[in-house]
Amino acid sequence: MSATKLGILLVRTLAKPIANSIKNYSKRHATFRQMCINVAQATHRFEIKLKMNLLSQKSEKIRPLNDAKAVEMGANFLGEAVIFGVANRQHQLNEQIEKLQEETTELKSHIEINRSFEDRMMNQLEELKNDNEKLRTLLDRILIKGLEPRKSQILRFPGMQWENKDDNKNPQDQNTLENKTIEKIDSQNLNSADPQ
Repeated sequence: MSATKLGILLVRTLAKPIANSIKNYSKRHATFRQMCINVAQATHRFEIKLKMNLLSQKSEKIRPLNDAKAVEMGANFLGEAVIFGVANRQHQLNEQIEKLQEETTELKSHIEINRSFEDRMMNQLEELKNDNEKLRTLLDRILIKGLEPRKSQILRFPGMQWENKDDNKNPQDQNTLENKTIEKIDSQNLNSADPQ
């Protein structure tokens, strides 16, 4: 309860300079003065009716305030309304700022996750490029060895061993067999290259 009273006292203290400015402004402008009077009369009627209802009194005719008191009361009310409005808006802005900070933190975490995923994908891409380059080099070597004029070389694939069943045969027969095999491959290449 004392915190509420302290808050009200603080608002009234802060509202006094604003209320004084409103009073001075209402002296120079008749329309604004009338608005202050109307606001003061309405709040006065509401306050009296509320008191009567709370105290269970029968309703009587409510006497209006005189103009000087109404201008002062209206200026005070408007000053306090400005302070409460600013405080309310400040509270809303603080809540929005907190919400934006939470969203920013969440977005930063998503960005970090995306960066780590991107780094992993880049590493995998590099590995795939390296593997592709190795395969390309191997394929080039296979093609070069298959097409070179040295017919006595045996093609070697990594991780594969060729069994030579003709190890006991005569080397001259071996060369003849290789020559026939190479000629057969060359004739197949020529046939596939000829347009029909």
